[in-house]
Parts: sequence; structure tokens; C-alpha cells
Amino acid sequence: MSPPETKTQGLIPNLGAEEGPHWASLHRLPAVSTTVDLWRHLFRENHTLVGVETSPDPWPESLGPRPAEAALPWLEDSDVQCWWADPMAERLAKQERLTWSGPVPSKVLETHDKAFAIQASRELDLAPPELRDLGKIFDSETLRVPQNWLTQVERELGRWPEWTEGQFTLKPRMGSSGRGRIGGTLSSLDRSRLIAAAPGFANRGGVILEPWLRRCNDFSVQIHIGPSGSSRLPVVTLMGSLELWVTRAGVYRGHLGEVDSRGRVFSGGPYEEQAREAAALMAGHAGAAGYTGPCGIDGMTFLGPARAGSERPRLLRPIVEFNARFTMGTIVVGLIRRALDLLKAKSDLGPGQRRAFLFALDPPQGWPNWETFQSEIPGPTHLFHLSGPASLTQPALLFAENLENLRRALSSA
Repeated sequence: MSPPETKTQGLIPNLGAEEGPHWASLHRLPAVSTTVDLWRHLFRENHTLVGVETSPDPWPESLGPRPAEAALPWLEDSDVQCWWADPMAERLAKQERLTWSGPVPSKVLETHDKAFAIQASRELDLAPPELRDLGKIFDSETLRVPQNWLTQVERELGRWPEWTEGQFTLKPRMGSSGRGRIGGTLSSLDRSRLIAAAPGFANRGGVILEPWLRRCNDFSVQIHIGPSGSSRLPVVTLMGSLELWVTRAGVYRGHLGEVDSRGRVFSGGPYEEQAREAAALMAGHAGAAGYTGPCGIDGMTFLGPARAGSERPRLLRPIVEFNARFTMGTIVVGLIRRALDLLKAKSDLGPGQRRAFLFALDPPQGWPNWETFQSEIPGPTHLFHLSGPASLTQPALLFAENLENLRRALSSA
């Protein structure tokens, strides 16, 4: 007898919905449409897109036959999954007669607010002492009177210690991928620019003012928060931690990390355990506040204030943002799970061993294709193309013997 056919799962690919209701129009952008394709690879084969025109899952040949089941067990649990479970997604699911069993949308809005991560990191004593009293959260009402708001910004900047150099960033409390962010320096403050930006910040739930730090490394920890069981505590499952490959301005370019023979994903950084522990605490806090579902918790290391007779130390800020939704990190963890059996067969990856990986939507800048970049990496490498040759982007997973070889090649790019 053949196994019973599973019910078609609805997927709402509402990337960018934090910034307004017109998220479907973003699908014309190659990076967004490619991200949606990659996101689909995580789910069971029997699925359909909701809210946009659906199409067959563009499964990459490099990953072998398309599995029927999802890449991660919790992805099988519901009738509908969405990138960001906001009230509009819930309404859309109900219009399509899909059973909504995902996160409570009001809790998504509450925990996705960038102010939630800042307040929680202070409450949980996860903020580094050097940053604990720096920065300010502004609500929408304050921004309705831009001149008064600007006065508060200048007052806050004026009390920051010298080591911050008066450099700041203003980021909307609701947003994604750094869009809408404004930076500057107290010594050359562009007041007219900030006043002009105030209405936009007000429409995005308010704004966060914090120091623009000299970053050393960026990372993210991927977690799934399940419903409370008999213990009444949220079930926190750590999916993996990854290094973020970003520009100096913090713009996303890809992910780096390591994977072992069991599919566990690590960033490979010196603060791995502290970052994972802090992220688990943060996820438990969000779960206690009522959020369930996938989340990505971003952190960084940065140069702190110099101490007498020594260089500026590298400090850990484990909680920068709490993303109450799917993230690129979630996708990368899922894609690695999809590639794991093939990787083990090709590289003899066994117990106690790890392989380094790089994921990006395109070959590193300066290289015409992935194969040319791959040839610069010493030792055995294994390349998995994740789109067809006609695609406007060329996402791929590249595995190597160690992270140092990958970083050295990237630094020459």
C-alpha cells in the first residue's frame, strides 16, 4: 500500500511585511524571489504559495531527489506557515480556509519590536556593562513633534562617553535588514535630515538610538520556540549558530559556520557558548511573553573602551535584535540539513569532525562565478548550486576543510 497523501501545506512568503502591506510587490526583486525559493526547500514537497502566484518548487538538482518531508520536524506541524506571522498573514490564512495554529500575531508584534530585545537584554543582565546605560527608545508619539525629539537625541548623545566618538545609529523599531536606518556623528549632526526622517520612524513604531560600534564579528543564533508543555515553560530548541558575513555598514552578504556529522551548526567563533546561552535565555523570555515559532537572535563583538596601557578590547554583545520570524539563518540551517547526507558521502564527514561552510546569494564580489572562487580555497571543497543557470542570482553552499581557508579566500575577494 502507498502511504496516505499529506494535506497541502500553505506557505505565506510575506518577506518585508514589517514595512507595510505591499510585500507581494517585493517578489519582483531577484534577491527576494530567490530567498522565497530557498525558503520553500525547507518544507514538505506538498505545499503551495498563498498570497502570490504559486509555481512548482524549483528544487535544485545538486541536492539530489526532492524529499517528501520537511527539513526540520517542527515545519510539519501546521496547516500554514508564514515568513512573518503578523495579523495580516492570519487574515490571509483564514480567507484561504487554512487552520491557523502558528504564533499569536499580537505577540509577534510585541517581541519583534527592537525595543523588546533591548529591554530584555537589560532585564536578563545580558547587555555588556559598557553599553548598559547607553541608547534610548523613542515611541511614535514622541516623534510626532520632531524638534522636541531632536533635542532629546542631542541630549542623549551629549552624555555618551568619549570612546563612542559620538557615532550613532537610528533604526526603526519595526523593520528588516537594516532598511530605514540612519547614522551620524554628534560633531556633524545633520538636524534637517533627522527631522525629515521623524515621520517615517513614527510610522514604523518608533525608533532606537544607540552607539554605532566598531564591530568585529556579527553572528546569529537560530531557535524554535515551541508551545508550553506540562511544565508551563516554553520549549526552546536551538537549531544552530552562524557567523554573519556582512559589510562594514552591516549589510548582509551571507553566512559562515561549521557543521558536524549530526547536522549541528556552529559559528566557530570564540564566543560560541556565551552567545548560544544568551540566545536561549532570550528565547525563553520571549516564550514566556507568549511568542512561539522560529526566531533569529542577532549579536556581535565590538571594540570597547581602551584600558590603561592596552589596546581596545573585543567585547561581546550577545543580544542586538530578536527577529520573531524566519530569517536567512533559518534557511541556511535547513539547507545544510538537506545537503548533509550528500556532504557526508562526498567528504567522509564522520563523528567528531566538522566541515566549514559559506552560504551566499551570489559569488563573492570580484569573482565571476562560484567555481573560480572555489579554486582559490586549499584542500577538498564541495559546492552545491541552489538555483538554475537562468536565475538572476546564483545562491550556493560551499563546504571546505576549515573556516580559516574560507575566511582567507573571502579576504582576498
